[in-house]
Amino acid sequence: MSAKALSSKKLPAGFGELQVWENWIEPDEMKRAERQVSVSVGDLGDFYRALLPHAGDIYDYLAEVPLDQDMKEEDLSLLLLAVALAEVADGVEFYAPAANAPEALPRMVPLHDSVLGWRH
Repeated sequence: MSAKALSSKKLPAGFGELQVWENWIEPDEMKRAERQVSVSVGDLGDFYRALLPHAGDIYDYLAEVPLDQDMKEEDLSLLLLAVALAEVADGVEFYAPAANAPEALPRMVPLHDSVLGWRH
């Protein structure tokens, strides 16, 4: 999936309650990481606690989305919201109620394996 801009961050029917968290819908991995370290631990916890009760429904819905064709933007928005939840979970579960995110987190650079070896 490329980090293209979304024309809409609207969520699928049945997930309207989560629309208030649309600012967490971000296709770019580095922008998601920047957001995580730019908000308070309390804000991370609020997001986590709001989405966690819906995680099963989100995953059940996404399991039915065909992956062999382009995703509808609303499905992609829901997927990206689920990705954001997964990415903040460690910080909330392991570091809350700490006052700040770990110092190493802002320096996080995603590494991706390739057939030619590790690169970033």
